[in-house]
Amino acid sequence: PEHPNYVSGHTSTGSAAATVLADFFGERPFSATSPSLPGEVREFDSFTQAAAEDGRSRVWGGVHFGFSVTAEGHQLGENVARAALASFDGHWL
Repeated sequence: PEHPNYVSGHTSTGSAAATVLADFFGERPFSATSPSLPGEVREFDSFTQAAAEDGRSRVWGGVHFGFSVTAEGHQLGENVARAALASFDGHWL
């Protein structure tokens, strides 16, 4: 695709979402289905685990190299989420 390899935006946003969801709901197991893959169910032990798989999917799909996804991509997303959560001061909309 015609977008930068470093840092993976998909991984960063997935990690940010996982951080916010874990802050709000706590880390918990959940499952997900897809309308385009009937009968396929993905099960995760936590939002963090789902975000890690989400990032790896970009490597498996040939979109990114691993270094764009692992520490850097996840860390960026977590940092952004932590900054956003700090601005809420514990008051959810």
